[in-house]
Amino acid sequence: MRRTSALALIVLLAACSGGGGGDDEPPQEPAIAEQSVERPEIELEVTRSEYVSAHQARAPIPERTAAAVLGVVQALFDATVVDAAVLGEPGDASGLFTEDALAQVRGGDYTAFVDDAVGPLEGLEADTAAVGLAALADERNQPALVVAAIDWDVRSPDGTVRITRAGELSLVPVDGSWRIAAYDVVTERTVDGTTTTTTAEAGA
Repeated sequence: MRRTSALALIVLLAACSGGGGGDDEPPQEPAIAEQSVERPEIELEVTRSEYVSAHQARAPIPERTAAAVLGVVQALFDATVVDAAVLGEPGDASGLFTEDALAQVRGGDYTAFVDDAVGPLEGLEADTAAVGLAALADERNQPALVVAAIDWDVRSPDGTVRITRAGELSLVPVDGSWRIAAYDVVTERTVDGTTTTTTAEAGA
């Protein structure tokens, strides 16, 4: 796990000092100081890459496809887990889904995907941040579907908050990009010893 620091400006309201000056002395301006705020950058680990085709023996997924799909899943993790939990607000993940899947996420499946309810946290650490990829080829031996099996287990530095998410995301090519068209995930959140479980499922 790598960490990058983002600088946040915090306005410190300083009390006016009473020494030296007369009544006409202007009030002191609020002091502005810089404070370093840690925002974790957690890279997903690819634990499997398998390309299934009737036209060839099983092999790793073509590099270009694997990189594109991993980029989508990484962006989803960053927006819905890291940004949501640490900043208290999720990043924009709307471009990662097909229209139908996005509508369902924005509806009843929001809490299964987005961890803003536990934030903002002082940081985030990953015990597991893994994704396994399996792709199916079409009749032209081109990638037509990629199933990403996710296994995420993250927690706050003090251990009072833990989030696990596991399941599958099904991605299809749309206008030259890969999009999440279906999903089946289970999320568990433990906050101060109390655990809640949410599930979400949508078909292609």
